[in-house]
Amino acid sequence: MGITAKADPFAHDFSNPPLWNSPSRSTESNINAPIKVGLLIPLSGSQKKLGDSILNAAMMALYKSAKSEILIVPIDSGDSKETAQSATQEALEQGCGLIIGPVFSKQVMAVKNQIPKHINLISFSNDLSVAGDNIFIAGFSPHEQTNFIVHTLANRDFSKIIALLPDNTYGKEVGAVFNQAIMENLNETATIYFYDPNGISDEFLNTISGIIQENMPEAIYIPDAGRKTVPLISKLKYKGLNTQETLVIGSSDWNKPMFINDHGLKGALFPETKLPTSNAFTQEFQKQFAYTPDLLAEISYDLIVMASQLYQHQPNMCFEKGNITSKSGFSGLRGHFHFDTTGQIHRKYTLMEITGNKPRKAMEEESKESLIAEKYRNLFDDI
Repeated sequence: MGITAKADPFAHDFSNPPLWNSPSRSTESNINAPIKVGLLIPLSGSQKKLGDSILNAAMMALYKSAKSEILIVPIDSGDSKETAQSATQEALEQGCGLIIGPVFSKQVMAVKNQIPKHINLISFSNDLSVAGDNIFIAGFSPHEQTNFIVHTLANRDFSKIIALLPDNTYGKEVGAVFNQAIMENLNETATIYFYDPNGISDEFLNTISGIIQENMPEAIYIPDAGRKTVPLISKLKYKGLNTQETLVIGSSDWNKPMFINDHGLKGALFPETKLPTSNAFTQEFQKQFAYTPDLLAEISYDLIVMASQLYQHQPNMCFEKGNITSKSGFSGLRGHFHFDTTGQIHRKYTLMEITGNKPRKAMEEESKESLIAEKYRNLFDDI
């Protein structure tokens, strides 16, 4: 039987926070003993601010799930492989039935062999290479976004799609997925060009400009949120890229001020999950803690609520793999999500259009300010 964890309103009094290693309510009248959930996050060092954001979101989720008997056990995992291994060992020694974290893929890889097969670990990473067996990833996967974009464009009769990717590990991984998606959807080999993420050369710009003018691609996929990306697009426009003829598409990481407030990117698209309660969460978080939460804080909130709901449904076997991979999935701050048996997370994406102000759904009726060409109107159905 599937469970759906719904995000409730966030109005709570945080002046008297719960004890992390105590039940949320007395267990004297409960038949089932509380179960511990290890939260492996950086609580010291250079990433402490990120860890604090994740922890505060977990506290909000604990308030929301006040009827649950799970016990959150925060453990400092730092930002190194060694600190993650020590934190994992501590979580196991404390008898945690589920481990959430660590944050970084290198840490997940380092602790994989420490985790007994009957204990599941859900990491904040989005690196598919670390998923599998009893290891799950909960980050926003660029691989899934790439498949979504190519599939969506191919279904709307786009046949000339190229990718500009950074020449690094991330770019090569995305390039492999892009190539496979192009092969599956268009039955051809993908056209990919790699650039130096530390400095884009004039030679590269001239090469790409020539290709654009000669071949007139219908879409250019640039899933890089680095500081070189906006200048790259600007320089390509200066050299002749017509964004009314060629659709520019980025990744969900473009949903940040550097991109969405740039008037030079008007008409560009990026995939984003639906945000049914994310804004309310952010506002309440800012109210309670006086700063803006990191995106991983939203994931933290969702995973704690998910764990609480699983416990309430089946206390004795709540964190078994079959429950985590329930086909019905869960409802989170950014919409529905579910894990599959390979450890990957799946979310529902929609396309958003950059307007120079607040992004809007690309499926909405075109306004006079839109720079998207009329021939692309049929792209914007809600997938």
